[in-house]
Amino acid sequence: MINFSDLHVGLTNRCRLLCAECARTTLGGRYIQSMFDLDVDYFKKFLLECNPNKILFCGNWGDPIYSKDFVGLVRAIKTQNPSCQLEIQTNGSGKSIDFWTKLATELLDNDILIFSIDGSPENYNKYRVNSDWEDVELAVKTVIKTKKKLNKKTSIEWKHLVFSYNEDTIDIAYDKSVELGFDKFFLQQSMVNIEKWLTISRPFREIEQDFYDRKNKRLL
Repeated sequence: MINFSDLHVGLTNRCRLLCAECARTTLGGRYIQSMFDLDVDYFKKFLLECNPNKILFCGNWGDPIYSKDFVGLVRAIKTQNPSCQLEIQTNGSGKSIDFWTKLATELLDNDILIFSIDGSPENYNKYRVNSDWEDVELAVKTVIKTKKKLNKKTSIEWKHLVFSYNEDTIDIAYDKSVELGFDKFFLQQSMVNIEKWLTISRPFREIEQDFYDRKNKRLL
């Protein structure tokens, strides 16, 4: 048996978004010649043989929720090895209530579901082009409702990349995360800076520290 501790898996290059600095959209989209998904049955077998401690589903080329039978793959992993922690990063657009209910049902207490929302509902799709807030909000409300109904402790988190257009709306996004019932809200520095209009005005660590200082004062 092959033994891996942690895996980072890209299941597909399918995604409905056109984020400004994604490899799917830069350089005229020449990196994406055709759509692909990893063979689900083969990959299930591979993962079950590896028996990893943790799997990160965060595609560099696509969003894991658009891969074929993603819920079935999650179910197979958690059935075989419930202690394997799954971390899923997604924008959350374009899926039904049924999909999110089934996914939240399969996730266990040790799992993490992260929604990538870079800004407030009014401006986040300046970067996440083609994302739909109604879809994202529906996804979030569904997984949180299902989690509570099933008395699970799956961590539902909001990841916020900081760009020039959302530096001044971080507090608005945080307040929205509290309103919706997220377990965690955190800022992350973007690792790409091709587009100058996305460049932040000061070092990320300063922006991050100022936010947490404000947040902690409000919680006192």
